[in-house]
This record gives sequence, C-alpha cells and structure tokens, in this order.
Amino acid sequence: MKKQTFQIQTIPLDPDASLSENLKTLFKGADKLVVTTEKADEVNIEWSLMYDPPVLSPRLLFTLCNLFGTDDVDVDGFANRGCETCDYGSAYGHEFQIKGVTLNWKEAFEIKGINLFKQ
Repeated sequence: MKKQTFQIQTIPLDPDASLSENLKTLFKGADKLVVTTEKADEVNIEWSLMYDPPVLSPRLLFTLCNLFGTDDVDVDGFANRGCETCDYGSAYGHEFQIKGVTLNWKEAFEIKGINLFKQ
C-alpha cells in the first residue's frame, strides 16, 4: 500500500509586513488577540470573540507553524460567560502555546501583552 500524502495550503501573509500586521490578517475579526512570551523559544496567543467562539482550522494552524518556524503548537479552548440575559462581555476562544519558536520571537516579545485589536 502506498503512503498517501496531502498538503494544506497556508493562509497568504505579506512577507514584508510586521508580525503584528500578519497576526491581524490571520486572526481578522477578533475581539481580542494578545501575544505573550515567557520563554526564549515560546509564544502564547490568546484569540477570542464575544458571543461565539472563533473557528479554528488546520489551515490556520499550519500558517501559525510557518510564521513561527515550528510544528509544536498546543491549543486549548476557553469560554467565559458574560451577562446572564444577553451574554454581553463574554469571551469565547482559543489559547495557542507555540513551542520551539525559531522565527519572529523577538518581534513577538516586543508586542507582548498588547491587544492587537483594541481600538
């Protein structure tokens, strides 16, 4: 039996754009997108929306891997309810722990703790 392989196309990003601009493109429409760095080869990203969780796709994960030069990404979902009657103030999303980072770590360190979608 032949081994089957497949290729997932990544989401196109601008190679000349900053990391923050590429992340805004990748997570377009988010209410909150915060990058943190705790170790020299690790980047954490919190991505959330109010009312409904954002859609996570293999294409998004492969693009994150390419953006940070690694294939070690853990994803955890979370749900924080808002108002009991209307759900205002809720946050539903995903936390990415990206390990073994070889690309863009320095720029991730420079934008850590900032909500990239805050108006």
